[in-house]
Amino acid sequence: MTTSLDKLAETVALALVPLGEMAGQPDTVESALASMGFAPPPGVNLGTVLALNPTPVIDKLEILLRSTPEEQKDSSIMGGRAADLVLAVAELLEAITQFANDLPTTLAAAGDYVTKTDITNELPRRLLDLLVVGAVGQVSPTAAFVFRTLGLFGYDPYPAGPSIYQLAHRRTVVRYERLQDLFSNPGKLFVDEYGWSTASFDAEALLTNIGLLVQSLGMRPLVRDMPQAVEEALTGQPMPGAVSDPSSQLLLPMTIHGGPLAVDVALSLHRLRPTSVNGSDAGLELAALVSGAADVSIPLSTNLALRLDASLDLGAGVGVALRPTGAELRTGFLSGGMPGAGASGRLGIGLHRARADGKPSQILSASGGTRMEATDIFFEVGCGLAIGKSPDPYIVAAVVGGHIVIALGGADGFLSKILPAGGIESRFDLKVHWSQVQGLRFEGSGMLEIAIPVHETLGPFKLDVITIGLGSMQGGLRLTASATGGIALGPVQSTIEKVGISGNLKFVAGNLGNADFSLGFKPPNGVGLKIEAEAVTGGGYLYFDFDQESYAGVAQVKIKDLIDIKLIGLLTTRLPELPPGQKGFSLLLIVSAEFSPITLAFGFTLNGVGGLIGINRKMMLEPLRAGVKSRTLNSILFPQDPVGRATQIISDLKTIFPPALNRFVLGPMVKIGWGSPSLLTMEIGIMIEIPMPVQIALLGILSLELPNPKAPLVVIHMDILGTLDVARCDVSIVATVYDSRILVFTLTGDMAMRLNWGESPEFILSIGGFNPRFPAPANFPPLGRLALSLAAGENPRLRLETYIAVTSNSFQMGAKVDIFASTDIVIVGKLTASAYLGFDLLFQFDPFHFIAELYGGADIQRNGKSIISADLHLTLDGPGPFHALGTASVNFLGRHEIAFQATIGEAQAPEPLPVSQPLALLRTALADARNWSVVLPAQQGVPVTLRERDPAGVALLHPFGGVKSRQTVVPLNTAIERFGNTAPDFTGPFVIEKIALRGTSKVVQKPSSFVKERFAPGQYFSMSDEEKISRPSFEVRDAGVELTWQHFDTGDAFDTGPAIAAAWEYDTIEIDVKDRTRASAMTTVTPALAGSWLAGSVSRQARLAEPGSARYVGTRRRMTVADTAYVLIDVRTGVIAPAVSAAPVTYTDALAARDGASNLKVVGQHEERAND
Repeated sequence: MTTSLDKLAETVALALVPLGEMAGQPDTVESALASMGFAPPPGVNLGTVLALNPTPVIDKLEILLRSTPEEQKDSSIMGGRAADLVLAVAELLEAITQFANDLPTTLAAAGDYVTKTDITNELPRRLLDLLVVGAVGQVSPTAAFVFRTLGLFGYDPYPAGPSIYQLAHRRTVVRYERLQDLFSNPGKLFVDEYGWSTASFDAEALLTNIGLLVQSLGMRPLVRDMPQAVEEALTGQPMPGAVSDPSSQLLLPMTIHGGPLAVDVALSLHRLRPTSVNGSDAGLELAALVSGAADVSIPLSTNLALRLDASLDLGAGVGVALRPTGAELRTGFLSGGMPGAGASGRLGIGLHRARADGKPSQILSASGGTRMEATDIFFEVGCGLAIGKSPDPYIVAAVVGGHIVIALGGADGFLSKILPAGGIESRFDLKVHWSQVQGLRFEGSGMLEIAIPVHETLGPFKLDVITIGLGSMQGGLRLTASATGGIALGPVQSTIEKVGISGNLKFVAGNLGNADFSLGFKPPNGVGLKIEAEAVTGGGYLYFDFDQESYAGVAQVKIKDLIDIKLIGLLTTRLPELPPGQKGFSLLLIVSAEFSPITLAFGFTLNGVGGLIGINRKMMLEPLRAGVKSRTLNSILFPQDPVGRATQIISDLKTIFPPALNRFVLGPMVKIGWGSPSLLTMEIGIMIEIPMPVQIALLGILSLELPNPKAPLVVIHMDILGTLDVARCDVSIVATVYDSRILVFTLTGDMAMRLNWGESPEFILSIGGFNPRFPAPANFPPLGRLALSLAAGENPRLRLETYIAVTSNSFQMGAKVDIFASTDIVIVGKLTASAYLGFDLLFQFDPFHFIAELYGGADIQRNGKSIISADLHLTLDGPGPFHALGTASVNFLGRHEIAFQATIGEAQAPEPLPVSQPLALLRTALADARNWSVVLPAQQGVPVTLRERDPAGVALLHPFGGVKSRQTVVPLNTAIERFGNTAPDFTGPFVIEKIALRGTSKVVQKPSSFVKERFAPGQYFSMSDEEKISRPSFEVRDAGVELTWQHFDTGDAFDTGPAIAAAWEYDTIEIDVKDRTRASAMTTVTPALAGSWLAGSVSRQARLAEPGSARYVGTRRRMTVADTAYVLIDVRTGVIAPAVSAAPVTYTDALAARDGASNLKVVGQHEERAND
C-alpha cells in the first residue's frame, strides 16, 4: 500500500533528480545555470566546481521506502529513518548555502562576476525554486498549475543583460511571501499577479493560466480572441472596438451523454472591457450556456467531476459579471433576447472529488492504518447576488465527511496504556470560505483546527482533548499542537486549556533557505482553578491572548456561606492610540462582595458592596443602552456565576469599557434589600468617566418577589439605565422588564426617556412604544409594548398590551387585547379561533389636533381555512372639522362590507393670531440681571480673587474680564413674521442701538460682539409644510452682546471697594564659604540651562505659578461638529451667486438674501462642496 510518506519521499526524490544529473556533468551544470539566467563566468568553468551530491539523501529515501511491514510497525525504527532523512536534507541545503558562500573565492579569477550577478545570494534561491517547482510539476501537474494561476509559482521573463552577466531567460520563481495572502486575503493575489482593479489588468495571462489548469484536469479548453458577434451576444451591447482590440475568451465546450438526453454545455470565461478609456474597472464574466438540462455535473474521471451550482435556470443562459466595483448576475443568453442584468441568485463552478459509491477517498495515509480521508473534497468559485444587497463573489474550499485515524500499532507501552486501544479517531467537516462581502472565514472545526477527544486519566492528570491547528500569522504560517486537560489534588482542581508547542514558518531568509522555521513553547489559552473545601468553595479562570496582548480573568470565592467575593479583570498592554511599538496598559477591574444582610433604617438591609475602576478605559453609552434589553447590566452589577458566564461577561465588558488613553472610569456599587428575607432587592451602580467630557451612568437592577421569596405570587425583574452626557447635554433613561409574572401571567415591556437641553432640545418619554402614526425619533431605542399574558402558553393565548408616550408636542396612548385558541377534533379537524380589539390615541398640542382609532377583528378557521371572519376599523380626528370614517366587514359566504364617512362642522378659517409685544418682552429680558453674567479672562493664573457674590444680586466684574447678556425671547438683528402663535406688534429687526454704563459717561454705540443662541425658525417665521420639513429645526442667531474690559476703560472712577495692601516677607540667609574659588571665565547660558535654573526658583514654586485644576483638563478634541451653513446657488449655472451671498450663512439669512429670485436656490455648503 502506497502511503503519504511514500508519496512525500517520491516528491523529495524527484526534486533532487536535477542535482543528481548535474553531479560531475559540467555541460549539464552550465545548462542548468543558463536556465536560471547566469551567463558562464569568464575564465572559469563553474561546472567543474559545483559539487552538490544528493546521493546521501537518495540513499536514506531508499532505506525508508524499503522498510518491511514489520519494520513499519516499529515507531522507533521508522522514526529513526525519518530523522536520518530530514538530517540528510538539511545537510544538502547547508551544502548549497556553503557552496554559494564559497563562490567569491572560487570565482576570484572572474573579475566582477560575483558582485554583478549577486550569485552568492541568488543561486541558492533560484536553484531551490527550480527544484520545488519541478518536483511539484512531476508529482501533480494540476497542483503546479493551481499555484501558477494563484501567482505562487511564476515564470517571469528576464531580458539579456551583458553588463550583469545575465542571459535572456524565463526564471522559475516561488513567491513564498504570498502564502500569507492565500489564507488572509486571497483577492490580493490577483491584484499583485494580474493587475486586477488597475488599468493594466492582464486578462489574457489569467485566462491562459486557467486554461492550462483546466487542461491538466483532462478537458480541452480553447483560449482565443473573442469574435465581435459572440461578444455582442454575450454582453447585449454593440462592440465596435472588438475588431481592432478583441477581448480574450476561454471557451470550454462539452457534450455529456449517458442519460436519455444529451446535454450540450459551453462555459465561457471572457474579459469585460472597462467602462471608460484606460479605466481600471475591466473585469471577467463567467457565462454558462446549457441546452438540455438546468443542473449539470460533468464527470472528468471516476472520482472527479465538474459541477455547476446555480439557483437560476441554466437553460436560459446565466452569467456572472465581475468587476472591481461590484458584480451582477445576468440571464437570458439563450432566450433570443437581450441579456437581462440585475438578476437575483447564485452561480458557481466547482471541482468535486468524490467516489460514485459514496465511500471516502484517502487524502493522506501512513503505515499501520493511520490516515485522513473524506467523502467529498471540492473547490468552487462563483458569485451570489440578492436584490438590494451588494454582490458577493466567493471562493469555497471544503472537506466533507472528514475522518482522521491515528493508529497506535507501533506505540510504546506508555502510550498504549494512556491512549484508547483503537487509536485516536475524529470526524470533522471543514470549509474555508472567502467572499468580497464577508471576507475570509472558516466553518467546521474552526480556524483549521482539529480537536481530537481523548478523555483519558493519567494518575492525577486527565487529558481531555488534543488540538492540532494551522493558521496565518504576520509574515507566515503557524502550526500548533496543544493539549487540554486538568489535575486534581485533594479539594483543588485545575484546568489548563491548549498548552503545547508552536511551529512558526516565516517566509524570510533563514534555516530553510528562503524560509525560516522555529519551534517553541505555546502558552496556554487559559488556566482554571476550582476549590471545594469545607470552609471555602469557589473557582476562577484566566484567559490569555498573547498575540493581542490581552488578558482576562474571573474568580468567585465563598467562605462558609457568609461572604461571596467576585473579581473580574481585563488587562491589555496594547493601546490603539499609541504608535506601534510603544507600550502602555489598560486595566478594568470589578470587585464585589455579598454577605449576610446588615440592617439599616426603615427595614432596608445592606446585602453587598462593590466597585469598578478603569484605567485608560472609557465608557460607551450607546452599546450600554442597547445592552439593557440583552441583560448586559448583569455582567457589571454583582454578576451571577461569573466563572460559568465568563465568556459572555468578558465580551460585554470589552464592548462597554474599551481601552482609551488618558480616560478613567470609576464606579461604586451597592446591593440593598428590603424585608427579611429580602422581598425587594436593588443593585445600584454609579459609573463616572473623567476627565472632561464627563459621562455618568446610573445602573440599576430591581427584583421584587411577593409575598414570600420562596413561593412568590408576584415576580418583577427590571433593569434600569440612566446616563448623563455632559458634553452632549443629554440625559436618557432606559428600562426593561423581563422574567416577570403576576401569578402565572407573564409581564414584559420597555420604557425610555430622553432629555436634551443642548443645541437640539428635545423631551421624549415612552412606556411601551409610540402610536403607529407617530414616527419614532432618531436614536431612540425600539420599545416593546407593556404586556401581560393571561395564559401560561400560546394556546390558549390571552394577551393585554398598552403604551403611553409624551413628547414636547404630543400625548399618546393605546391598548390592545389579543385572544387565540386552537383545538384538534378527530372528526372535525383542527379548529382555530382568534380575536383582537384595540385603540390608539394621538393628541398634538400646538396646533391642537387629535386622532383616535378603534379597531378589532375575529376569525374562525378549520384546517387553516377561514369559515367566518369579521373586521372593524373606526377613525375620528379633529377639530375643525371632525372627520369620522370606518369600515366593517364580514367574510361568510362571500365578503360583505359596510363603509361610512362623515364630517361634523365646517372647515374654519384660522382665527387671527392674538397680538403680542415681543419688543417689550425683549426689554424686560435685557433689564433682568439674571440674564447678565461676568466673563472671566481667558488667561490662566491671573492674580485676582473675587469675593462672595453680593446678596442683592450685584455682579462683581473682574478687572480683566467683561460682561455678557443672553436672552431667548427673540433673535437680535433679525426681522420676524410671527411670535410663537401670536402676531407681533413690532416685526423688527430687533437691534441694540447703544449700551450706557450706569455711573459713567461711557456709551457703547451699536455693539458688534454678539452672543449666539439657538432659535427655532418655526416660532418666528411663517413656513409652508415643505419648509417645515426641509428647514433646520434650530438656527444659531444673535441672542445678546458681550463687552470686554476695554469698553469700561473710561477714565471715570469706579466703586472698586477698599484696597488691601499685601507684602511679600522673606528672610535672607547668607552662607559664608571660607575657601572661595576664583571666578572662572565667562560662560554663555543656553536657553535650556536657563530654563533648568528657573524651574527651581522661588517664583516658579509660588502658588501663582501652579496650573491648579488646569492640569486635569483633558486633551482638546481635534474634531468638532460645525453648524450647517448655507449658500445661494444659481440653478442655471450651478455655481454660487457671489453678488447675493458669497459667504456661508444661516438658512434664514440665505432665504432673505434670495429675495424671491426664482433662479436662486438655498443649499447646504456641504452639498455645494460635494458637487465640486
